Amino acid sequence: MLVQASAIINRPVFTQNENKEIGNVLEIVIDPEKGLMAGFLISQIFQKPKFVFELDVLDLTKRGLLITSEKAAILPSENENAVKILKKHNKIIKSKAVTESRKILGVVEDYILDTDTTSIVKYYVRGGLFSPSRILSAEQVIRIEKNRIVFSDQMIEKSKATEAAAV
Repeated sequence: MLVQASAIINRPVFTQNENKEIGNVLEIVIDPEKGLMAGFLISQIFQKPKFVFELDVLDLTKRGLLITSEKAAILPSENENAVKILKKHNKIIKSKAVTESRKILGVVEDYILDTDTTSIVKYYVRGGLFSPSRILSAEQVIRIEKNRIVFSDQMIEKSKATEAAAV
């Protein structure tokens, strides 16, 4: 199933075993090396954010996140893998979108996740004053860096060819 990231953030997190709501999705954690969803940061009132590995998620919909149990939500410091993932994790939304040749495309407003493969499928990039807004395929991503996503230069060439064919 395809889901927009913005439709998941701030949604409630429920547990199957305890059958209760334990917080809200604060952030989707993406592994920048693989472009895959690694887990979620969950906010809870008067507590530090907790981390839930993607493997502990039973269902992910626009209504919220269903996890196995409350024990699946851990403090990141309690698990070495969670610490590693969060150290290399970069926020996707509000990252700059640029090409390999450093042409600024805009800012990532949102993205689409495939919940079956846990991969990002598309990026919604809001253009600036002189550049159009775009929907870019994840296949065009060269790398995800801190505060920016680098897209292939060929992406610009393809969009110019498409615009020329439409005229």
